[in-house]
Amino acid sequence: PTFSACLLVMDDNHFLIEWLAYHYMILPLRYLIVAIDPRSRTSPHPVLERWKDRITVVTWNDTDFMPDEWNNRPVHENDGKDKFIRHRERQRHFYPACMEALRDAGRSWTSIIDSDEYLHINTNYQRVSELPPTFARRSMTVLDVIQQDPYGLYRSDASHAAEPRDINSEINTKCIMMPRLRFGNHETNGTDALSQCNDVDLPLPLHPKQFQTLRWNYRADLHNRKQNRNPKSIINVRSIANFSRQDTDAHRPVRSECPQRGLYVQNKDSPFVVHHYVGTWQQYSFRKDARDGMKQRNPQRFAEYGTIRDGVDGTICGWVSDFVDAYGVDQFGRLLAGVGDVGCCDVEAMA
Repeated sequence: PTFSACLLVMDDNHFLIEWLAYHYMILPLRYLIVAIDPRSRTSPHPVLERWKDRITVVTWNDTDFMPDEWNNRPVHENDGKDKFIRHRERQRHFYPACMEALRDAGRSWTSIIDSDEYLHINTNYQRVSELPPTFARRSMTVLDVIQQDPYGLYRSDASHAAEPRDINSEINTKCIMMPRLRFGNHETNGTDALSQCNDVDLPLPLHPKQFQTLRWNYRADLHNRKQNRNPKSIINVRSIANFSRQDTDAHRPVRSECPQRGLYVQNKDSPFVVHHYVGTWQQYSFRKDARDGMKQRNPQRFAEYGTIRDGVDGTICGWVSDFVDAYGVDQFGRLLAGVGDVGCCDVEAMA
């Protein structure tokens, strides 16, 4: 068994390069449906092509999942509210269509996260000491955790689960909601206790500063809901009979199976956490985000991320060594070429 993902992309090849390699290791990601925003100035195809022998990648355009009335509706580039509404509608149509397609392809566990988000095994999990010694081992995958699941938290029959029950225990085999953790843009230095992420040995010409998971170690407080925002989810699409736009949003992709109280899942209560990165100003501002017109992405907001220094977390960076050990330096260098560079990959202009 392997993992799948539904991913919306727009001008984020610099993130996508690392995102693919990381989740190939940690999920393990082997099947991906990508929807390309029609407003994109660049194409993800050169990046996705690198993975053709390792990941089944299906690319969609809006004609594959959006209704005709939306595809024929003119885009008002100067109308921030219109772009924001269109962005939300694309999410509501894409996620159920993607999950249904994956279910029909015989897939099961599927992540619903963004290209600046990294699904990580949570070392702050309150029951980590009670779990098998392999939990949070660097080479352990998210699927390993779900399958080992000694307390039955994700099984359809969870009656044998130990108390107190995890907030996700009622969800059983269908939806696991995971807290997000915001990482700011203040850099660690040689005096920080966990700055080893900046010292990871990489094949030249790659450098740790090119990687989200290596460069940014300062995080928000685990309980700061305002900075960390709503959780994200992974869905067992095989166990869902029907998918619909009316039952979908970005945080609860199947609302009928992802209970509303899951929006308040605490970091300590989840074996998984989603690290959410800002990146550099160049990366942050490169994409003409649909929320720009709603004044949610601007220099002032970016500067505020520099004040996030409530903790330092370097637990994620071990994936690089695992990847090199498993697939070799040459493959790492080929697959990660151009990582973090907004001008990477000899990208083709979108028509």
